[in-house]
Amino acid sequence: MKRIVCSIVAFLMVCSISLNSFAANDAGQIVASTIVHKDGNMTTSSQIITPDGPIYEYGTTKIDDYLANEIGWVQSSKLDFPNFDVFSVAAIRITKNIPVVGAYIQTGWEIYNDLKTIYSSLGNIQVGHAVWEETNYTYRYFSHLLYAYDYTNSWKRVGESTSKYYYKQLYMRYYDGSVGEYRTATKQFSHSYGYSPCTRSTAPNYMNYSILSQKAYTAWSTGFSYSEAYPIGG
Repeated sequence: MKRIVCSIVAFLMVCSISLNSFAANDAGQIVASTIVHKDGNMTTSSQIITPDGPIYEYGTTKIDDYLANEIGWVQSSKLDFPNFDVFSVAAIRITKNIPVVGAYIQTGWEIYNDLKTIYSSLGNIQVGHAVWEETNYTYRYFSHLLYAYDYTNSWKRVGESTSKYYYKQLYMRYYDGSVGEYRTATKQFSHSYGYSPCTRSTAPNYMNYSILSQKAYTAWSTGFSYSEAYPIGG
């Protein structure tokens, strides 16, 4: 008789870097699952049909890629400029200072062009008028969740590697010459709207499935757990 073994894992957004960082009521999601076999070959599978008995060799490792939800928005800058020319050359902070990575900076010109892809009316900006800007950022956790196939014929959680993804929100208030008044352009460049992170703060072995597999096996075989994360303060 065959049975279907599904890997069902649900976790809570990372609050601390430990094996208890996730719980079953989080609305985040597993976005990929990679099996690293004892011979080093990797496969991706969410459902396996197999005869009764051990599914894998004991010590086979699995890495689930988990994305938590975004947190709320945090203000990073709020400035006003006497005209567009001054705004366009200004270096504007998009995120706070992230250890190792540093603050994510864009010029006013880059912010203008990002928003112009959405607001065509920005092409009518009158450069001699004042410009106001505001930037905000949010982040979400990305984790490699580490497992080993245990003697219980099931996956045992043995560690995690956690990084942070940052997203930006841009705001401009500008003078639209075509209508003779000030207008507002704003956009959340977030995962919710299909955008990639503007910057990342990553763990030492981020996306290195081979090394993470070795870490998972060592943790399982020695009875310990493995944990790594983005630089402290990130």
